[in-house]
Amino acid sequence: MTPGGELHVATPDDLRRWRIPAIAFLILVVVGSVGFAATRGPLFHAETIRVNGLEHMGRADVLRIAGIDASTNVFTLNTAAAVRRLEAQPWIADATITKHLPTTVVVDIREHVPVAVTESAGVPRLVAEDGSLLEVAGALATLPLIVPADGSTVEPSIEWVGGAARAIAAMPTVLRSQVAQVDVASDGELQIDLRSGAAITYGPAEEFAAKADALRALLRWAAGQGRPVLSVDVRVPTAPTARLG
Repeated sequence: MTPGGELHVATPDDLRRWRIPAIAFLILVVVGSVGFAATRGPLFHAETIRVNGLEHMGRADVLRIAGIDASTNVFTLNTAAAVRRLEAQPWIADATITKHLPTTVVVDIREHVPVAVTESAGVPRLVAEDGSLLEVAGALATLPLIVPADGSTVEPSIEWVGGAARAIAAMPTVLRSQVAQVDVASDGELQIDLRSGAAITYGPAEEFAAKADALRALLRWAAGQGRPVLSVDVRVPTAPTARLG
């Protein structure tokens, strides 16, 4: 009835105005349901899976940890959760997973770089560039050693070996190959012993790039002079000193 109390009879035009939105709504519901079902179906299964950046880890292990295989739905893949699982692994420094709909997944891995060896529970362990402990040292045991300066037994941690590892990692390859051992003092200061027998006073675990550049320049200069280096002090990298033989 109308507000005035009169009975209103729906006309064909009234029915048509209601029918069109109702049909449109039903079409949207049907299309949405079909689309939702399609995203869960085989249309989005991972047909192409690429893994980049591996050297120490195997492709199969990376995909198992990430939870990705040929049956993975690319549309619904939780990349953030997969990345968290990957980055919890000792060898993996960073991981990125990119989805290319409908059927491609790309996994990019940046592995840790072993730069040294230290002893943990009586076993030599590889040390990554950030101080993380990796696997038991084998063929790479010729890397520099990281040891306590006072000769005590210290169970290594990222905090304890981190400064020494970053100091080594900051060195160019030609300089890094000359390092035999890094002694870590109780206050974190570093002493580096070269394979030539030269003792390098590195000081606090800081200014790694500047100290590496200063040391390399001094060694080059001494080599040009035909003089053996007995010791170097790069605690102040802008004013390094050296004692020559």
